[in-house]
Amino acid sequence: MQIVYFILALLAFGTGHFLYRLWERNESIKRMIKWAEGNQYTIIDAVSRRWAERPGFFSSSMLQVCFHVKLRELGGRERECWVRLGGYFSGLLSRNVDVFWVPTV
Repeated sequence: MQIVYFILALLAFGTGHFLYRLWERNESIKRMIKWAEGNQYTIIDAVSRRWAERPGFFSSSMLQVCFHVKLRELGGRERECWVRLGGYFSGLLSRNVDVFWVPTV
């Protein structure tokens, strides 16, 4: 009987984790689009970076969502930046948006 409870708990945890990841993905995309529109940028490309290289690796937590973003300004100039969403301990429960611009040559 204990194995049944264990399997049910595992299924509940897995379902909860899946639903959280789905919410996190949708929420982070919505916030990034809202940030870009608020600053009058057009997003050309955006890639989520959870495990790979990202800015401020030691000052970021795994609760924060980072995107490498290529965007276009109103004047037509294209730029690249890193957008980090969420707080260090609170993740996306925080409304923080940090931007790290990639230097252009």
